[in-house]
Amino acid sequence: RARQQAIAAVDEAPSGGQIALITFDDKAMVAVPPTLDRASVLSAVSHASPRPRGTRYAAALSAAADLFGNRAGRLVIVTDLQPHGWDAARKARAIGRGG
Repeated sequence: RARQQAIAAVDEAPSGGQIALITFDDKAMVAVPPTLDRASVLSAVSHASPRPRGTRYAAALSAAADLFGNRAGRLVIVTDLQPHGWDAARKARAIGRGG
């Protein structure tokens, strides 16, 4: 199902715009850097698979921010919605506030 959603996101992306693919678990990896080549992104989507590691949404968002820089764009996240994926970011904010 996640693969189908990712393929749909690529298909729905505006033509002529660059697309990138970031995969993530507890770390994010740029699987395909920004490109106009939709076939390479779709190929990478077809080869992506879940790994038995934790989920850290902040890692994916940070990697996306690095790719976007100051450019406008659209970010689509396909996930299994594990709520504990936000825990590391919450803990970091609490530590930063002295809590």
